[in-house]
Amino acid sequence: GTIGSVPACGSSTTLSADPNFVNATGADFHLQAGSPAMDAGATVPGVTTDYDGVARPQGNGFDIGAYEFVAPDKAPVISAVAASSVTYNTATVTWTTDKTADSQVQYGPTGYTSSTGCNTTQVTQHTASLANLTASTTYHYSVLSRDSVGTLATSGDFTFTPATPPPPPPPAFAFSISASGSSVHVNP
Repeated sequence: GTIGSVPACGSSTTLSADPNFVNATGADFHLQAGSPAMDAGATVPGVTTDYDGVARPQGNGFDIGAYEFVAPDKAPVISAVAASSVTYNTATVTWTTDKTADSQVQYGPTGYTSSTGCNTTQVTQHTASLANLTASTTYHYSVLSRDSVGTLATSGDFTFTPATPPPPPPPAFAFSISASGSSVHVNP
């Protein structure tokens, strides 16, 4: 069917195709990605927003219909994930995102059984400290970052192994030395 015919400055735009509405039966006439109505409308002087108040146009031209298509927010892109400063019971995990986002790490020796608290500060250079690790045990970890509108990105799986703990210190040995005349006595 015809999805739009808008007179504008003596011209009109008509398109005969499935408009790819979100839910026409439920009266949700927002466009889905790939709709042929995107960027196919006529420019109407003085019209600067759609029915939702979204600025028009969002793409290369006006969309046909009451609503402009708004692409979903793109998740942050995570890169340069690394574990460093790994001791026998601690590690530091760092990563970078292409836009500001919060910071969290999920980790564990057999699945992600622990996680750091979420640091809600929006940054592009992320750092999280892990503590109370078990020495000589391989840990799996993944980093998570949400942008300011809540779009989540999760990294792939990485591993690190805390070092073997240092040997215990030698036992303390107390003794005393005494001398009298021509003899020396050592008392443990």
